[in-house]
Order: sequence, then structure tokens, then C-alpha cells
Amino acid sequence: MKFELDNIDVVVSDLDGTLYDKRHIAARLIKRDIRHLHYLLSERLARKHLRGKSFGSADAFYSAYFEEMARGRMFTADDARRWYADTYMPTMVDIIRKHYTVQNWVPELIRECKERQVPIVVYSDYDFVSEKLQALHLDEKNFAFVVSAPSLGGLKPSKESAMAIINRLGAKAERTLFLGDRDDTDGGSARAVGAKCQLIKNTDK
Repeated sequence: MKFELDNIDVVVSDLDGTLYDKRHIAARLIKRDIRHLHYLLSERLARKHLRGKSFGSADAFYSAYFEEMARGRMFTADDARRWYADTYMPTMVDIIRKHYTVQNWVPELIRECKERQVPIVVYSDYDFVSEKLQALHLDEKNFAFVVSAPSLGGLKPSKESAMAIINRLGAKAERTLFLGDRDDTDGGSARAVGAKCQLIKNTDK
């Protein structure tokens, strides 16, 4: 895969569906945690409802997120929080470790960025970013830093979350390249701040 890195000072890469092809991960999650299917469904709906909204802080985002998950359900926001941290994210990491590998273009992208002295940031819409990189046998030292959108206060394509990454590196949005597999989230993040975007073509969204 060829990347257009001319006039680019920073690369911001998505994780799930980009650094690895996440096909079948939803089915594997359901199979592994079928007794908590109601949590899985409510998590998807809550994520869709809160997409792109900025809450100003991680604490404010998580409060809204778990409250939205529990809305109209037979479990509480605290139940949702415990399931997310103790079951959902660890299960996803384990599935990645057992079934997925990095895309074959990733080592070449890392090498080329190092040669050009262009830092790469891993920016995920989900938590446990470091744990997922470890599961994929990707050395976190290859990246300037890794970060989740929730920790920045808002899911993609939140303008505030995207700008927080660019500002942390003292970069200019127009010289930043976002990589991702979804136009609505990754492409939307780039458009929100006036950055460039290159989409990775995978079949599972």
C-alpha cells in the first residue's frame, strides 16, 4: 500500500480495522460473550448516539456513555462500566491476540515515517490501545504516543479530540494525515480539523 507522505508532518492512524483487518471480530465477540449480548447491543447503540460529541473530559464522556448504555435497560450505568472494563475490552484484546495480525503494510509505513522523521500517533475510538498493540506484537515505541478518543472526552469525529492530538505535537492540521477504515469517523475527524485523510479498504465495518 502506498501512502502520500509528501508535505506531511504527522500521521494519525486508527487502530481497529486499520492496523489490522478486523473482519469477523463482532461475531467473535458475540460468541465469546453471548450471555452479555444485551450489553454488546447497548454499547453499539450508545456509541452511535454519542458519536462526534465532545464532553470536555474523559470523566464526563464516560459518565454520559455508561448512562446512555443503561438507558431503558435492566442494568445500571455502574454495571455497564464494570462490564466494559472487566469483560468487554479484555475479551476484545484476547480475540485480537488469538486471531489477528497487523496489516502487511504497517512495518513499511513505520520504516518510511522514521526515515522522514514523521511521528505516528495511534488514535482509537476504543480503550485498551496499548494492550491491543501488544496483542498485535507492535512495539509502542514505534509511535509518538497512543491515545483513545474516550480519554480525550469525545468519540470520533469529535473536532476537539482530533485537535487535541495535533496540538500535543505542535503540528498544523493541514500537514496532518489521518489513516482509517471509516469515512464517517476517521474521514470525519480529518474534515473536522482541515487535515488530509487516506482510507484503508476493508470489508468489515
